[in-house]
Amino acid sequence: MRVSEEIGTYKKEHNMPILQEQRYDEILKNRISQAEKMGMDVTRWRQVAVELRMVGLLSASSRSPENENQSVPEFPANDDLNPDVLTGQREVQTVLAAAMKSLPERYQAVIRHYYEGGKTMREIGDALGINESRVSQIHRAALERMNQTLKAAGIHSADNLL
Repeated sequence: MRVSEEIGTYKKEHNMPILQEQRYDEILKNRISQAEKMGMDVTRWRQVAVELRMVGLLSASSRSPENENQSVPEFPANDDLNPDVLTGQREVQTVLAAAMKSLPERYQAVIRHYYEGGKTMREIGDALGINESRVSQIHRAALERMNQTLKAAGIHSADNLL
């Protein structure tokens, strides 16, 4: 910026035309206008513009001539950041939590150990003081009860959860 000012000063002192001054004014007015349309001040607009330049842009439709007959590549949104997915996950957690609360304590313990703890039926049996066969029966009965609770909530298959 300082070099530009020095060049401008030199040109003025030597009566040389300053063609860039008019162009600079046009650019400045354009930036102010863009900032106003976006509801921000010029300083914030410049910051956003710089950040966008650093990110870089990729056109999904741009490809080399040898690949021009291929379909347009898809860039799926990252599910960790997708608001629809996040909202859906929260709703699923809420519905499943309600279904879990409808179960007796022992049933809840089996489901927690199996799905959250990643334990085997034998390990769960050892932790609860029951045999592996009984853990399997409780597990099946718990899933059946949860299924009934979910159906009562209008969810008839796993597809409805997502």
